[in-house]
Amino acid sequence: MLDRLARRRPWVGVLPVLLLWGATESVQVSHLLFGDINIGGMPSTTVIPQTFIVILKASTGRIFGRDAVPPNGRFRFNNVPNGEYELVIELGNRQIHTERLFIYEFKSSEVRHDLDFQWTEPADQPAAEGSPPVVYARSHRAQERLVDAQRLHSEGDHLGAVAVLRGVVESDPNDYEAWTELGTACFLGGLRSEAAEAYERALGRRPDFLPALINFGKLRLDAREHREAIELLEKAVDLAPQRAESHRLLGESYLGVRMGSKASVALNRAIALDPEGMAEAHLRLGQLYGAAGYPKLAADEYEKFLKKRPDSPLRSELREYIRSHQ
Repeated sequence: MLDRLARRRPWVGVLPVLLLWGATESVQVSHLLFGDINIGGMPSTTVIPQTFIVILKASTGRIFGRDAVPPNGRFRFNNVPNGEYELVIELGNRQIHTERLFIYEFKSSEVRHDLDFQWTEPADQPAAEGSPPVVYARSHRAQERLVDAQRLHSEGDHLGAVAVLRGVVESDPNDYEAWTELGTACFLGGLRSEAAEAYERALGRRPDFLPALINFGKLRLDAREHREAIELLEKAVDLAPQRAESHRLLGESYLGVRMGSKASVALNRAIALDPEGMAEAHLRLGQLYGAAGYPKLAADEYEKFLKKRPDSPLRSELREYIRSHQ
């Protein structure tokens, strides 16, 4: 079995609701999207005979491309426009992983997105003590329904996905992956209280499930429940300290409770991990420094932002601020 480990994902822009996946293709450039599929902890005697099928879907549900990749090989998609995508990984005719990507660059770029998995023993063999199940062992029928829900989700039919996912968790209340998917579909469908309940159910069954921690943190942050968001996102950072997105979200949450020093540390860490993808964190740092009475530091952050996003609609306002305080 393979456990997906957290890794850098492309991030675009500052969105008021971080789970909204509408079209973002205002800049007409294309990119090379590639990445390695790495498998850690696999015994030398173990062989995976199948190849991975990597599927890139547009936010409309249209399949952009497929690539067959051997274990520890590299997938590659050429001429990928700016936008929002779903990256689906299949192994042995089974979907084992799905995640969403934002790609938004102002010039043609090489966008790298590695996928790290951890090998664990199959369900019919004893697993290491304390290691949770990796890909949840649901029935074939439940897996088909989960895939149907993800398709509806990618097509924008979030309430349709909610209806399907409710059936999945009713048939198996321990399916933490399905609870997490239900939480996200509810959030996007405007069912916020039900989304919170679904994330709580997921974390009640697997407290270290990173997607549930991050998405529940986004829900709390969007509702301005900053202290609750901090509790969730601090756990996410502890579990995946190399994930820039978690640090950025945690920084936003600290700002919400006026913990400026901690916010500065978190936002700077996000930038260090992903300098280009976390460019907007410079804006938040600039606002923080300006409000704290350090306009020169704020101007420096705005200048760093404009170097990375020279075509930002805020450029005139930011350049005027820089001229006034440098």
